[in-house]
Parts: sequence; C-alpha cells; structure tokens
Amino acid sequence: MKKEITALILTGGESSRFGSNKTSALLGRKTLINHVIDSIPKRWPIVMVGPNYASPRNFIQCTREVPAGGGPVCAIEAGLRLISTEFVAVIASDMPFAGRVIKALSQQVIAKDALIAIDEKGYAQTLCAIYRTEPLHTAIKSLEPLAGLSMKKLLPLLDAEKISLGKEFASSLLDIDTPEDLQRLKSEE
Repeated sequence: MKKEITALILTGGESSRFGSNKTSALLGRKTLINHVIDSIPKRWPIVMVGPNYASPRNFIQCTREVPAGGGPVCAIEAGLRLISTEFVAVIASDMPFAGRVIKALSQQVIAKDALIAIDEKGYAQTLCAIYRTEPLHTAIKSLEPLAGLSMKKLLPLLDAEKISLGKEFASSLLDIDTPEDLQRLKSEE
C-alpha cells in the first residue's frame, strides 16, 4: 500500500548568511526552489510556507506562518493546517536535492512518529524527514507559543527514528546557507 504523503516546503527563512533570497538563486538553469519542487513525486500534493510562489505545478498551496519569519516550527504548524494526508515530508527549500532523500525515506516502513535522514556527520536533518501528520500536529500544539522555536524543541516530543541512507545520498543532504556553499555545489556538478 502506498503512503499518502504531502510535501511541506519551508521557504520563509531570512537567508541572512546568504545575503539575498536563496530560494531564487540559480543552480544550473533552475532556482533552488525549483530543484526542490521538481524532485518531489508528481502525485504528491505540495504545501509551501513562505512568500507566495508562482509555479507551473498548479496544485501547490501557499501559506504563511504567523508571524512571518517565525521559524521552522511556526512554519510547519501553518502548513499542517492545509494537510490531510497521513504523512508529511518536511523539506527545507535550501536543500535542492532533498527530494531524492525524501523518496528513499518514503520507501521505508515508518513505524514511529518520524523518519529522519542523518547526514554524513551524524546530524539529524529534521527538515529532510517524513513525519506522521497527527503526532506532529499534537507535538506542535503542546509547544505554543511557537514564534522563534527551533526543531530542537519539537524533536524530543516525537518518537523519531533516525536513519542513514548511506554515502550515495550524502550530496542530496547538502544545504545552501552561504554563496560559498552554492559555488561549491556548482563546482561539484
């Protein structure tokens, strides 16, 4: 049986280390956000939290966290209001190849509240993970007020499994925080 999953893309970060809106930065001929969108299976609905986005994929629903820039937990809560699937794949917009990881995670048995990819350094990539929608929503509700909360406050409230997908997925977990990160990724293409 296939899992019903909605992709929840978080785009509302300030990009302070990048110096400008990094979702519109080019990697090859596409913006970072378009890399993320294009890597998501076509049958999955997409909810995007952040500034409005014009996309050729007309089923993308956009919303905004309150307050704007309120952080990832606040953004996830805003997106969850539009999601009715059993699972939600939370993806940061600065991880252009995260869809590859999310697809691999979606093929796994998800017996706990969350299945979170671990990068090569052993860091849990909470913004490249699949969560059961209901436990995630319940955990977030117990944290209110949400503005400014990091994922470090949310994660202990969930029964999460952390999984390494191996070296072949290492480059798919790279995130772009600075212009130097983007240049490094461009040189590896």
